[in-house]
Amino acid sequence: MKNNIGAQSLLALLLVFIALTGGASEQWQFYRINAQYRGAVKKSFRDIGCGIAWFKDLTAETSQVIAHVCAQNPDKKSDVFAFRVNLVLEYNNDSTRVANEVYKSFEGMHGERTNQVLQLICLWDLIRRHTRHGALLNPMMNMNGQALSFNIRDVRQKREITCNAAQKLGFSGKFFLQQVGANGWQIEKFHFRSGKISVSMVQDASEAVGNDFRFRQPFAEKVFDNN
Repeated sequence: MKNNIGAQSLLALLLVFIALTGGASEQWQFYRINAQYRGAVKKSFRDIGCGIAWFKDLTAETSQVIAHVCAQNPDKKSDVFAFRVNLVLEYNNDSTRVANEVYKSFEGMHGERTNQVLQLICLWDLIRRHTRHGALLNPMMNMNGQALSFNIRDVRQKREITCNAAQKLGFSGKFFLQQVGANGWQIEKFHFRSGKISVSMVQDASEAVGNDFRFRQPFAEKVFDNN
């Protein structure tokens, strides 16, 4: 398989994934998106979108991530928030950065919000490496130019990793991991905050996410390349 995969190849890869088990150096993750508004009245919204992510370890210091994510404003469904990225990431002991942008596009997001998406992708893959290879998480690490503090809390067979930027308006989120076997972990869900809104991405089976979103617009087009 080539290192650089185009957007139109994602659906083909998905179909192969459903039929076959992926290689040891590759991993797929499938998510449904929920949201919670914490204002004068607390509101919760379920299944407002979905996301698919593909990860491949290229070397011990680099990996490639393709992520297609789309969500609708539950109060105004014509407002769509989506991003599609294909990035090569580079690691050292205290940082992760975008080394190469194969492609990236954003809808409904501008300026600092797009930078936070890139920081999220770096963080997302760092946590994946932590669960898959035992990658160390230092108390403070740099995610593509943004310094984040890390706090790890283990409770029984769960692990919570809280990530916060020093700046008041910087990235803030938490990853929830489920223990698998004696020493393994997998991402169960993660959430990140944007003002009064907390967005949650909950990992689910590929079939469940596909059945609910693959033929439902705008997700069919923006996530699955299914026009």
